[in-house]
Amino acid sequence: WRVRSYDRMGVPSEWSSPSAFETALDPEHDWGAEWITFGPKPHPRRPGPVLYLRREFTLSQPVARARLYASALGWFTGHVNGVDVTGAALVPRFTTFRERVEYEVYDITDLLEVGGNVLGLRVADGRFRGNNGAQSKRAIFGDQVAAIGKLVLTLADGSTQVLVTDGSGSGSVGEIVASDPKDGELIDARRRIADWAAPAGDPMRFEAVTTVRTSRRMVPAEAPPYRDIRLLSPQAIFTTPKGK
Repeated sequence: WRVRSYDRMGVPSEWSSPSAFETALDPEHDWGAEWITFGPKPHPRRPGPVLYLRREFTLSQPVARARLYASALGWFTGHVNGVDVTGAALVPRFTTFRERVEYEVYDITDLLEVGGNVLGLRVADGRFRGNNGAQSKRAIFGDQVAAIGKLVLTLADGSTQVLVTDGSGSGSVGEIVASDPKDGELIDARRRIADWAAPAGDPMRFEAVTTVRTSRRMVPAEAPPYRDIRLLSPQAIFTTPKGK
């Protein structure tokens, strides 16, 4: 779109420089993706491990334009060829997860390569399954986290390629063995999966994902995400008498 104005004599100005906007996905028809999860359901009263979900795909030519649409039942981070596209944002926002879930959109054009590529989604309990409210009730909205994603790619020749999360992906658990909005994260560095969302990662520890049926409505994010604004340095580090 572009604009111009007219003075009171009816003389038009020059046209502005062109600009553009993008529309949201049609919630009824545009997704075509499935919610995916990995492993058994955790105990509803205990934190569940962070899930590492991975989908490999191949491109035969360069990409002119690429968008990743993603969300989760829980907090998620999106990764493309090892690059974290979500950053420190806590997404999706807290909504009435039984009814609707917000999704985010990322421009990943510069991250894709001709040949092998990997889409990774890492999912934590978040507000969906983690501790909520003054009484710290857990699993209010559900007892199993899941993620959904859709890649819409415009290739160099003008054709379109679409990839979605489905049963063909793989999953694992890694170093983040618990992640909760109130209790923070528990990390076991011995379980780290090197480059888990990169083409040269370690797929040997990954197994097939399962799909999840849900009737929740997908809506585009209605506000900017929460982001980190300042890093706090530790003021003291101490060991308890029990050695913790």
